[in-house]
Amino acid sequence: MKTLLRVIRTRIKFVLLLPVDAMLMLTIRRSDSDNRELLVRLDAIGDFTLWIGAARALVDIAKAKGAQTTLAANSVWACWAKELEIFDEVIAIDIRRFQRDIIYRFRIGRMIRSRGFKVAIQPTYSRNWLLGDSVVRISGAPERIGSYGDRSIGAAWQRWLSDRWYTCLIPASSRPCSELERHAEFVRNFEQLSFPVRLPRLAPCFIPAVDRSFVDVIGQNPYFVIFPGAGVKQRQWPAVNFLNIAEKLQRATGWRAVICGSSIDSPLAAFICSNSPLPMVDWTGRSSVSQMTAIIAGCRLLVSNETSAIHIAAILGVPSVCILGGGHYGRFLPYRIEGEEDRPLPRCVTHSMPCFSCNWNCIYSPEPDVPPPCILEISSDDVWQEIREILELR
Repeated sequence: MKTLLRVIRTRIKFVLLLPVDAMLMLTIRRSDSDNRELLVRLDAIGDFTLWIGAARALVDIAKAKGAQTTLAANSVWACWAKELEIFDEVIAIDIRRFQRDIIYRFRIGRMIRSRGFKVAIQPTYSRNWLLGDSVVRISGAPERIGSYGDRSIGAAWQRWLSDRWYTCLIPASSRPCSELERHAEFVRNFEQLSFPVRLPRLAPCFIPAVDRSFVDVIGQNPYFVIFPGAGVKQRQWPAVNFLNIAEKLQRATGWRAVICGSSIDSPLAAFICSNSPLPMVDWTGRSSVSQMTAIIAGCRLLVSNETSAIHIAAILGVPSVCILGGGHYGRFLPYRIEGEEDRPLPRCVTHSMPCFSCNWNCIYSPEPDVPPPCILEISSDDVWQEIREILELR
């Protein structure tokens, strides 16, 4: 039934949205004499975080040709991208509205066409034909470059159609690779550069001061961060386990516990805070991505599901422990990098199973909102052991 509904929704989007794009293709496009390049990245915060190093490389390549760069960015993190000052311009796109609101899609499309881009580049490996692929097509750029991509994503007819919206597809290895390897692979194949597989770095000048309201609550007290949410509820370690870890860590160190996340995670934070006799700070839904970066930069330790917070901690050099399921094991975490790393990498706690790398198509069919066994079977003791080892190294 779920598969059937997914197919029906896809067909409806096809019927409604592609004609809008076709109408946009008929509108007048600005002359491309200004030498502008468009980069398209519409995925989640964590994906962008890991891509920052490759983004800088692509911008440097454009600048060497005398081109200005514009990033079409997911509105969730677009403001942060602006603050990093990598791109000449950032266009924020609300990806939900872009796929549902015909008027909004047309307005964004007109804005993109008005820039007159000479080149449009989408380096995303797992391309979405109604998002990034469509933005590249709508741009009308004479050169439209993308990754050959993940052949297992989407229906064959969708890939056949969207592939034809590009003038060049950069080869992608068929072997399983981590996201950092995919970024390096794209840059290397794009310009034949020697680009290493490394974590990006965030210069201190791009880490803002922590918001005054947070300082008023925390003061000068050392603190750790608990991030109990995840992009999909089924990938969340039970909140009671985070409660257990937060209490142990606070008792062992005297550090203050700060529960962070989006507003969607507020019920998890409320459960943790209301069920503990220890003072804990609920900061869910109270920070922009930039301010969350500042909060993580100032903490002693972060404990999280596989979320953007883990990747932000990694590029900041903050010790972290990640409760890692098997759905995307090896793609986002653990990292595979070239050379030595002088920053602490996330410590991943897993419950190994032969079905790892299932792309979250769980063969055990857990109930909605119930984590699969690869997450549910991770014990608090397993996570605490990793935390203890970090504390002993301090």
